[in-house]
Amino acid sequence: MKKEHSNQNQKDIPSTIGKPALRALGSANIVRLDQLTSISQEELLKLHGVGPKAIRILSETLAEMGLDFAPVALMDLPLVSSIERICII
Repeated sequence: MKKEHSNQNQKDIPSTIGKPALRALGSANIVRLDQLTSISQEELLKLHGVGPKAIRILSETLAEMGLDFAPVALMDLPLVSSIERICII
């Protein structure tokens, strides 16, 4: 008997992101789309194997589900001047 997920957000990561990105996410124990809502795009791009194509596909798939990546924390941004930081906010 197949086990059905009661929560649609527990979909697996789409294989169309490419094998290197799948391996990178698997190594980070990220196997479901809903796990991506606690990670920013910038954090994902730091994983070896995850590039712009994977981010685009994941972003589109999350959007279809009404989800998104975590926002970038200001502390995660590179050091910038006070004026530049004000412009970001």
